[in-house]
Amino acid sequence: MHRVSVIVCTKNRPDTLIRCLESVAAQTTKPHEVIVIDDGESDVLELECRFSHRVRAFRYFKKAVPGLPASRNLGIKMATGDVVAFIDDDVVLHSDYLERIIEVYEMDAGFTVGGVGGLVLDDFREHPGWAFFKRICFVGAKRTGIFTRSGYGLPPRGFKSAMDVDCLSGCNMTFRKAVFSECCFDEWFTDYGIGEDVEFSYRVSRGWRLKVTPTAKLIHFHDASSRPALRRLGFMEVYNYGYVFRRHFSHPRRAYFYFGISVAALLLRNALRSLAGLQGWGPLMGNMLGLRALFSQRGVRQQSMHSDEEGTSRHILDPVHRKTGSAA
Repeated sequence: MHRVSVIVCTKNRPDTLIRCLESVAAQTTKPHEVIVIDDGESDVLELECRFSHRVRAFRYFKKAVPGLPASRNLGIKMATGDVVAFIDDDVVLHSDYLERIIEVYEMDAGFTVGGVGGLVLDDFREHPGWAFFKRICFVGAKRTGIFTRSGYGLPPRGFKSAMDVDCLSGCNMTFRKAVFSECCFDEWFTDYGIGEDVEFSYRVSRGWRLKVTPTAKLIHFHDASSRPALRRLGFMEVYNYGYVFRRHFSHPRRAYFYFGISVAALLLRNALRSLAGLQGWGPLMGNMLGLRALFSQRGVRQQSMHSDEEGTSRHILDPVHRKTGSAA
């Protein structure tokens, strides 16, 4: 039986964190250990009182410098299991989630499966019009769980049977510990780090098989607390996408054409949503700032973009290309 180290990275979400850990503690197959990496101000004594006697081992670490990929990498160093499971703090697992994940690894006699993800049954439902729009504008988007020819990662959603994929969803992704001897999460993505999950899992998929199974279910509540402002999220949506594209998908040259179409689609989507009153103009403004940064000769490191109360922005320049871990 595989030993699973569950890693939960959190920041200032005490109630959702407790709800998440309750679902981990209630698993039919108990985790080997639970590791909480905290970028916020959780009450460690309360957590230990609630969970230290309900799981085999409960470990807590308070990190000084925020950053999701750095938290994941720290958790990997602390983990002693042979499977590492990353669970978002605003997730609730079905009681047999770990049992179903382990089944996939147990059936992998050839030791070719490096990562497994489950089925997200969340409160977000994609508009059918956006799904059709994606198939046209995100070139190659024939199914979920793939990277398109334009370098856009589509995390697996709504699948009805087990299948191989190119990327996993960051809210629930598990990997063999052996994977991390070859690569780690890219700490170019700092803070909230949009895209860090699909970028890492894509690199893993170049040497291992990634699978998803609909029998391992969970709910993702998309807690808005502790998330960056919408304009900053819009900036990362475009700029981080550009980083992933340049690192993995910029050849052949025609890929830039596909990339341009996809970026235009992101901008058009946010413009239409803003005009329809479904959101403010922050995401679109962030998209435009991200696009401007991509055209900068030196590039702009995304998490250094902040907005003040009047809506102005500050940029700190940094090279776009930086490789961490093994390249694809």
